[in-house]
Amino acid sequence: MSLIPTYCGAVNAWECDAMGHMNVQFYMGKSLEAMGHLRHALGLTPDRIRARGLTLVPGEDRIRFRRELRAGDIFTMASGVRGLREDGIDTHTELRNLETGEIAATIDRRLSALDLASGEFLPLPDDLARAAGRLAEATAADCPPWPAAQGGAAPPCDDPGTIETYRGTLSNWEVDEFGYSSPRFHVDRFSAALVQLLARLGLSPESRPEPHWGLAALDHHVRYHAVLRAGALLGVRSGILEVRDKVFRIFHHMEAGEPGRPATSIEIVLAMFDLERRRAMPIPDQVRMRAEALLLHHAAG
Repeated sequence: MSLIPTYCGAVNAWECDAMGHMNVQFYMGKSLEAMGHLRHALGLTPDRIRARGLTLVPGEDRIRFRRELRAGDIFTMASGVRGLREDGIDTHTELRNLETGEIAATIDRRLSALDLASGEFLPLPDDLARAAGRLAEATAADCPPWPAAQGGAAPPCDDPGTIETYRGTLSNWEVDEFGYSSPRFHVDRFSAALVQLLARLGLSPESRPEPHWGLAALDHHVRYHAVLRAGALLGVRSGILEVRDKVFRIFHHMEAGEPGRPATSIEIVLAMFDLERRRAMPIPDQVRMRAEALLLHHAAG
């Protein structure tokens, strides 16, 4: 294994959601800590970031969940560089349960260079490209191909079939050390929006017919179109793209003061989950009927 160690930690009880497993926002938050070590391996140390006024930030994330992590579980992350693009670096991270040795999740991330003063994305500087190339020579063999798409793309924000599921603002404590919003808190807004969408399916904690009915994320595909600062006005619009035997495919667009122009978009594959047996289950008929009534039939391929 040539991937480099980038994180070692555990799941806190307060990081687990109503389903009893670590919430996606904390996978994201911990992976961003791991990304700090990967930047360091590329020679982009904190002092150098501050001096140059340039850093690497996620432009796109693909998180795939293989095994749930629950309170008390201990895990590690290891990361590598898959390859380079003209405007960034493609990376791969594996999150592994230390007790079982199993991979709990993989995080494939496309990093882009960000000018800290302007908030604009820049071409990848030559020295970072060279450093990433050297790391790719050591780690690319252990990085699988970028995951394939799960289906058709989501419709635009202003599609009449979308549903408003969140409205709020970005707080001061939700920005990173450089003053920009952390992707963790983008995902936090999507988690809040999901609760609103689930209520329409009769799956809120108060309305679900069976207490053991729950959901588990299988796949998150996040695209970041802009970086945000504290005080940004946020709104989320959501919808359902597909209903299968055991899974839903849904989406959220987060707008930041510009209706119709998402700052961040996410497509999610969710499994209907038996909270007692801790495994996927078929979508109950009454839930399926509600989901199909909200289904958007014209997602682009």
